[in-house]
Amino acid sequence: VEAVRSLVASQLGLALLPDFAYRPWSLEQERVEARAIKEPIPAIDIGLVWRRGSRLEWTAREFIDIVRDQSRLRARQHLPR
Repeated sequence: VEAVRSLVASQLGLALLPDFAYRPWSLEQERVEARAIKEPIPAIDIGLVWRRGSRLEWTAREFIDIVRDQSRLRARQHLPR
């Protein structure tokens, strides 16, 4: 998050961040401006990657399960009726 905030403060981009990540300055003391989003943010596709056969911690397995459940739920919501 700090790297993203620094890029924004250096005018090298913009970012969508949750409210809890906002702070009005970067580590370099450059000003960062926030703007409220009035329209719903469209969904984006993401991917999860891990090494085949690797032993995953329980937290990673739980996260993967949650993502899979949400993906299935979202797919069902967008099926033609």
